[in-house]
Amino acid sequence: MRISSLGGFAVGSLVLRGREIVVRPAAASLVDAVYALFPRPQPPMVQDPNRGSLAPKEPDIRDPAFVAAVTAWNQKTDRMEAAIAIGLEVERDEMGTINRERLKAWCEAADEELGAALTREEIAAILAEARRVSVGAVEGARKN
Repeated sequence: MRISSLGGFAVGSLVLRGREIVVRPAAASLVDAVYALFPRPQPPMVQDPNRGSLAPKEPDIRDPAFVAAVTAWNQKTDRMEAAIAIGLEVERDEMGTINRERLKAWCEAADEELGAALTREEIAAILAEARRVSVGAVEGARKN
């Protein structure tokens, strides 16, 4: 079987501000590339005073700066995924692979543009529709 025989991704839509928006789930390789360029923040490592000075340091997931950084990262990557789902173009090099520098620049621009133009609820609606379409396509495949 050739992967091309599967056809294109399932497509969904939703209405935002009175306009129908087409939503397509992103290819796994594209999402993986985005997350490789924008990794999740790591918590600071701290010594647990109750375990002694020789105990290994542990991640401090309650650190306020870490919590704020993860919240910002979640919002940023949600905006990037939503931009991909509504079809903002991602530049590719001649070989058809994702050009990392251009992708990073595009992600930054998409994050800024969607952050300024859409509410968190609208971004969440785009992502929910993309997930609904993806899950529906998989469930349809399971029935066959």
